[in-house]
Amino acid sequence: MGRRLDDWDLADLRGETPPRRQVDPAVVARVGSLLADRLAHLDAESATIRATERPRDEGPRPQYGKRIGDHTSDALESRRNGAALDTLAIQIADVTRAREKLRDGSYGLCDRCRAEIAADRLEALPWASRCVECAVLARRGIPRQ
Repeated sequence: MGRRLDDWDLADLRGETPPRRQVDPAVVARVGSLLADRLAHLDAESATIRATERPRDEGPRPQYGKRIGDHTSDALESRRNGAALDTLAIQIADVTRAREKLRDGSYGLCDRCRAEIAADRLEALPWASRCVECAVLARRGIPRQ
């Protein structure tokens, strides 16, 4: 049995664009500033890590040696930096998405179910693009019904 279509689904079927929400201009200014600061911080952290990494044209990346000291610490640091850059890239994408949502009037709506994201969640994570329920389902790999 298929799921029941909501107003958003029916509007999509008619080729209509979703209605724009009016977000309080004070919220837009405050959150916009906070997101811009966060993005600048993340970019600076990413640049700092990239500056410590050896450019690819300077030879092979360090490998684990047979004995402690045979470039093992360099290889571990390189792996740690790579993981940190991956995490920063995800955070940058989240903040960038929140800024887009702020511009297009969909800030505060879940990307997955289109329900309102709880104010407490947005206060704690202004870049949240999913409600708590959808974030948990997505993390577990469960599709939204």
